Parts: sequence; C-alpha cells; structure tokens
Amino acid sequence: MKIVKSVVHKGLFIALLLGLISQFAIAQEKTSKNKDLQIKISNLETFRFSLDYKLVKSEKFAWTFGAANLRYSVSVTNPLISSLFPHESHSISAGFETGPEFRKQINDRFMLYHGPKIHLGASISAFRVKNPSLPIEEQWDNRVVYNARVPYVIGLQYKVSDFISFAGEFTPALSFEYLPGNADVDNYSNKIIRMGLYGSNYGNISIVFHL
Repeated sequence: MKIVKSVVHKGLFIALLLGLISQFAIAQEKTSKNKDLQIKISNLETFRFSLDYKLVKSEKFAWTFGAANLRYSVSVTNPLISSLFPHESHSISAGFETGPEFRKQINDRFMLYHGPKIHLGASISAFRVKNPSLPIEEQWDNRVVYNARVPYVIGLQYKVSDFISFAGEFTPALSFEYLPGNADVDNYSNKIIRMGLYGSNYGNISIVFHL
C-alpha cells in the first residue's frame, strides 16, 4: 500500500522568515517593546502550530489572543490490491483562545510565565472511497468536531536578544468535545469530556518576537 501525505509544509518556515525580516526592520527603531508575537509548534511531524499575540501590560502581566491548533492535511492511498478502492482524506482544524498571562523574571535571560486560557475550536475531516459504482456525493463521509478547552499554560522563556526569545510550554487542560451525528448515515452524536495534555503529549516549543 502506497500512502502519499501532503501537509502544509514550508508555510511555517516562511512565516518565521517573514517574522525575522520584520524584526530586523523594527530593530532599527528605538521604541519600547510592549507586544509579543509567539509562533508555537505542537507537533513537528504534522506541523500543527499556533500564533499568539500578547499585549504586555507590565513586567508581571500580559493578555494573550491566539489562533490555535492550526493544521491542514491531505492523504491519498492507492492500494496494490485491485479489489480495493483508492481513498483519500482531508482534514483541517483551527481555534481561538484568549486569557491572562502572569510573568516572573528569573534573571536577565529566563522568564517563567503561566495562566489559564479559554479555547474554542473545530476540526473538519472528509474521507472519500473512490468507488466508481457510487455517485461522487455518496463516496464522501464528512465529520465535524467542535471543542472547548480550558488549558493552563506553564512556560519558560529564554531571551536571545531584545527582539527574539525561545520558549517551551506544558499545557494540561480540561477539554470538552462534541461530535454531531450525520442523520443521513448514522444518526448519532458523541460528547466527550476529558482531562489531559493540551495539543500534544509534549506541550510545545516556540519562537517569540518582541514588537
């Protein structure tokens, strides 16, 4: 079985490159830094990432707005056995989150930060079995999952310069997921409440631009 996966690769690296270029331009200005742009990677294999925009109110407090759990993927399978039909799948996910961030400066380089967030998101997946005996619309099976989470972010940030830092986060969360049923197919729905790690079993790593 030959499986070909295509994920939005290079997009993250382009975003990082554009961010670096913009920071070099901002570095020429002698303005105070009171905003942070944080690009997080929570899954290196599938490039699941998030963007946080932080309004820094003081050395001890900031407010965060973010686009979280951003991902799009496509996979196509062409079985070697002729009796099996090729199939393909598409998935996309996105969410919005916001919350306070409490900061503690450890020394000139390291800063500890933490705080709760409210996250609302959704994911859409579509699976197709390419059976020529069926109309195209009947070859597809679509699923939508809505989720709400309350993650508590615990992070450590390392300052490289006045303009760039690196950070790592651990994000336990209480989450709720709702899977509405498809009345044309199975006429059921699922509701799941669980406690666990938010986004990935390994938290996330990130680069922070101080604007």
